[in-house]
Amino acid sequence: MLRKAPRLEHKKSTTGCRRCKARKVKCDEIRPKCSQCARHLVDCEYPALKIQTFTPDKGISKRIRKSQVSERQDVVSPLQRSFLGSIFPVLLSEPESSILLSLRLLHHYLTHTSGTLSMAGDPQVRRMWDITVPEMAFEHKPLLYTLFAVSALHQSKSMLMEHKCWNSHQFYLDLALFQHKKALAESAGPKFESICMTTILISFYTLALRSNMPTGPYEPPMLWLSMSRGIRPVLTQVYDRLTMPGGRLLPLLRAKPVIEHLPDENQLENNAKGTFSFLLHCQADIEYVDQVSMDAYKYGVSYLDVMYLALRNHESEFQIRKRLCAFPPIMTERFLQLLYQRRPRALVILAYLFALVSGADNVWWLRGIPEQEIRGINSIMPAEWRWAMKWPLNVIESGMEMMFHK
Repeated sequence: MLRKAPRLEHKKSTTGCRRCKARKVKCDEIRPKCSQCARHLVDCEYPALKIQTFTPDKGISKRIRKSQVSERQDVVSPLQRSFLGSIFPVLLSEPESSILLSLRLLHHYLTHTSGTLSMAGDPQVRRMWDITVPEMAFEHKPLLYTLFAVSALHQSKSMLMEHKCWNSHQFYLDLALFQHKKALAESAGPKFESICMTTILISFYTLALRSNMPTGPYEPPMLWLSMSRGIRPVLTQVYDRLTMPGGRLLPLLRAKPVIEHLPDENQLENNAKGTFSFLLHCQADIEYVDQVSMDAYKYGVSYLDVMYLALRNHESEFQIRKRLCAFPPIMTERFLQLLYQRRPRALVILAYLFALVSGADNVWWLRGIPEQEIRGINSIMPAEWRWAMKWPLNVIESGMEMMFHK
């Protein structure tokens, strides 16, 4: 008889939903609805975030020293300069103590951060991040706070900063999440584009935050995975409106590669014989896999094969990074549950994903993260699965020349 693989130990959840806490059961914290609530067909509500008080001090007015590596020249275009003249009334509605910090973060976004998000080589995508997104931010406070959070996190990684200023990204993200949760109830309303962009930027933030993880036992990137998967229901609800002519997010959605749907059954059947299909059938004698879990694994392996083919076709680094960011929204909820349970097969698939994107990590929000995740996964991998980690470890140690030698 086949026996189930033992579950690995995990930390106690401290940020679960209200219902799981009331019932004193383990919450997997998948958003917008955890597995327990989904199984019982009840509403899932998470407690409001505790907002930390943050008051910039006089140290913020000191000049901060630029690092030796600059992501982009400190130049504001004429179009951006004209835009800046229109946003001061919005900033002045904030408390006086935060105006200087807000201006600093806005300036950093316009002169540095936006360029690192628009590396598609497409002028329309560049204009969207440089001009359209800030314009949308001043129509929608959660997006504004998320933009500040991303800008502050970028600044903290590229410059030496005062400690309080460095922590401002956490402060602004708390504000953004608190208000974004309320806005999601009206995601099909007139601000649907701003709500979608807020969701996308929060995903960027949670991925970039992985490089700030404290030392200690490895934890899978569940915050990034669950937050990014939240993009799917938001975009699905208004996708037809987002892709109408003149849509403000259309340049990003239509930038190659266009990733919209899960593979169909025929594609899955074809990919069952693909490069990474061995991950579906290995260790079958020590792990029982039910059909729902096997389907989730098939989607994951299918995605690996598509990325592998993209690399063979010499897709740009922007395109490979876009494929990475699309992975959580495309995957099934069951796959995220398997990662949360630390099932070895799911963790190996995640390690292979990061190996495939490791050659495109030369941007601040991804730099060093693929290697960190692969080594972290290897550190908690059961002995009987260590053989499966040799290829991703070889890729990060030897570079692209090992990519096509499994």
